[in-house]
Amino acid sequence: MKGFDQPLKETPMKNARIAMLALSMTAAATGSALASDTTAKTREQVRAEFFEAQQEGTLIANSETGTTFRQMYPGRYPAATASNTTRAQVRAELVEAHQQGTQIANARSGATYRDLYPNQYPTDMASTVTREQVRAELIQAQRNGTLIANGQSGATYRDLFPSRYPTMNDAGAAMLGLAPLPNATRMN
Repeated sequence: MKGFDQPLKETPMKNARIAMLALSMTAAATGSALASDTTAKTREQVRAEFFEAQQEGTLIANSETGTTFRQMYPGRYPAATASNTTRAQVRAELVEAHQQGTQIANARSGATYRDLYPNQYPTDMASTVTREQVRAELIQAQRNGTLIANGQSGATYRDLFPSRYPTMNDAGAAMLGLAPLPNATRMN
């Protein structure tokens, strides 16, 4: 009987299967990501992008290292334009990104601090309803029995206890924005 502290023997076939499985999953993920780009470019658009990249020197010159023509021959291409943002603006943007959690936390995955630690950052909610409007809607829902009584089923108090809430004709229910009660539960 083997002990738990002894490493398991891995066979070359097992390693090959794991490698093939990882390769096929990577290919499937890459294929689906590439297939999501459904916007086809015209020949003229492709040519325009090519000529622009050629003029800027952003075409790959060495496929092994990924070096661009601009990196290999910097004197042949115009210098990059300087940024118009000041140092203070950049620092302010950095502080804001840190406070909002939009600063990149993991360079490999691209995850932000908000993605990794969502409980440390407030949720972004913009309400268009005033506090008084919410209170008025709550009071109206309590009177009509339209508050949710059971979160799992979504049943309202009016559905669960129809005798506690006055019945009304279809016109009155429509005026209050309520669905009329079924005929079997009406008290008329």
